[in-house]
Amino acid sequence: MTGFVPSPAAAGPAGTASGVLQLEMARQLARYPGGVQTTATQISYDGGRFVIDYAPPSGEVSLLGTPNCPVDWVCFYDLDNYGYPRGKLRDCGWQDLGTWGWRNRLNSVHNNHDYTAIFTDEDLWEAVDVSRKSANPNMGVVRNRADTIYINCG
Repeated sequence: MTGFVPSPAAAGPAGTASGVLQLEMARQLARYPGGVQTTATQISYDGGRFVIDYAPPSGEVSLLGTPNCPVDWVCFYDLDNYGYPRGKLRDCGWQDLGTWGWRNRLNSVHNNHDYTAIFTDEDLWEAVDVSRKSANPNMGVVRNRADTIYINCG
């Protein structure tokens, strides 16, 4: 599936695309406190250690099926083919995706970091390595099952 996903404007009425995003973001912050809304479409936790983008940055257009993770980040998307929302991390070591409500919702990944990222499913003891500077539009055995990430910085 290909198409363009335009970035929504600032918050709007609940019936609009931006209003729906604001409701999703409010739910995220209520369920997983400690985050801060940093833009009209972004929430950051721990001073930017973990970031959720609900849409491409303002003014940008993202072509579905095209990975678009910033340099030095590992991005994981809630939909196949890099569809938003997207979570992103860059810190080395093990991290529990459940901390931010991202367990079992990983469908595609773009590792634009200099190190390998390993996603694991704790129930099935499955793991998928995503090489540095690579992308995977469908996560296969850990699709909607990843619980943790390990960014192997050496």
